[in-house]
Amino acid sequence: MRVLTDHDENGPERQPRRLVHHAPLKRWSPISREERRRTRAFVRRLTEFPYLTLALVAFLCWGFVVQLILGWPLTVFLPPTDVGDALLTEALGSQLGWLDPVAVRQGEGWRLVSATLLHGSIFHVVGNCAVLYFLGRIVENIYGRTAFLVAYVGAGVAGTGLSVIVSGNNSLGASGAILGMLGASLALGIRHREQIPKPLRSYFGTDLWVFVLLVAALSLLPFVDWAGHLGGFLWGLGVGLVWPPELLTGRPSPRWRAVGGALAGASLGALLFTSIVVGQRIAELGERLPSDDLHAFVAAWERDDSEAAVRIARRMSERYLDSPQMQLELGRVFLTVAEFELAVDAFRRFERAAAERIGDDRWQNDMAWAMFLASPDDPQAVDEGLRRVRMALAEDPREPAYRNTLAYGLLLDGQYAEAEALSRELMEERGSDEAAQVDAWILIPALAALGRTDEAVAEYTTFEVLFPEEPPIEMMGIEVIKDRVELQLREQGLID
Repeated sequence: MRVLTDHDENGPERQPRRLVHHAPLKRWSPISREERRRTRAFVRRLTEFPYLTLALVAFLCWGFVVQLILGWPLTVFLPPTDVGDALLTEALGSQLGWLDPVAVRQGEGWRLVSATLLHGSIFHVVGNCAVLYFLGRIVENIYGRTAFLVAYVGAGVAGTGLSVIVSGNNSLGASGAILGMLGASLALGIRHREQIPKPLRSYFGTDLWVFVLLVAALSLLPFVDWAGHLGGFLWGLGVGLVWPPELLTGRPSPRWRAVGGALAGASLGALLFTSIVVGQRIAELGERLPSDDLHAFVAAWERDDSEAAVRIARRMSERYLDSPQMQLELGRVFLTVAEFELAVDAFRRFERAAAERIGDDRWQNDMAWAMFLASPDDPQAVDEGLRRVRMALAEDPREPAYRNTLAYGLLLDGQYAEAEALSRELMEERGSDEAAQVDAWILIPALAALGRTDEAVAEYTTFEVLFPEEPPIEMMGIEVIKDRVELQLREQGLID
């Protein structure tokens, strides 16, 4: 037998022989040449320059710049927490047209649109504009500019409208309108899946559903108007399901173009009317915005001049009797500077004007605390305060501030054992930080009332050593409670 080698002894070097003969392998593709051509054409149309989308992005950015020029507090992420900035935000937001459910019910329907033109912080406007560009160009290039306009404006109004009905909280931002773009994009994958090129079907299906779940999770965060998100998304989804996508089906019929033109005209009319109203209110801003009072209040606050701060806050409270949110903010100011009766009055004005408000019950806890400190010896006030703080606890049972307020109410109601147990529980959780002072000044009189005088004196001595100075202005309630505790212990002869 002869073995084949690369070097035959009888001749020059030769190439090895192939045992299997086949044509050279070619790159394999799961789609045909025609499908690749359709995909490239689809992507090319999908990424065309989105004139209307970019115009809206520029408009939203310009609107935020106007807010800053008018004095809107500049924050990066969350709304301002400083008292002066919070009052300024309330005054500006109300005048510029943020979503105030009470005002909408009283006839200011233009706020359903104007609220979508305002933003609270840099992250808010930048994040919304980025998502708008990402999703808006899809809707604009697939469905056409008429459909884009109807979907965007309609989603904004649907979102703010649902927020008024369900949430009832003040809000602002274009998130609802932008999520209408998400709904319309998702609708394409639901209704026209077979017409979408195969390589892109998962994008308009699984990928967008993941985005929907992410947005749903983010909508549960504090400071996020979940009802606005849901309303806008549902509107966009509905538009996407009924509107013929020009990219896939070609130009719509004359009848459909007439319907679309009417809806687009109504959308443009709503934007134009709202812009005129907001422009007029900006022109009147100097008369309505309490700039001098706000600046004077902030100055008094920073120098710890509580008397001047109360005087200015009282003047603003009388000036803004028709603004529930301003009354709420001023009620918290009065609470902080130990003007508890004024705080109760402001909270009651807020409650009367916003009786149908649904949502955050934190103000119920503030109201209860103010009532306890304003009328500690009034059984009816104590009962009402306990009812209110329990309403707040129903929303957040583990919130330390709510539990602390409840402990004080139980003390005033004569439920000393329950007050002592709750105060000790809170002190164990908070350790020796400043907030624990309130728990201590509730615990001490509870122990004294239970006849455990040695423990009461020991706790009093401990906290006098830990916190010898007077509480800061932000914790005036502690000083009031402390004074009551010391008076009670002196009357019992426990301290000099």
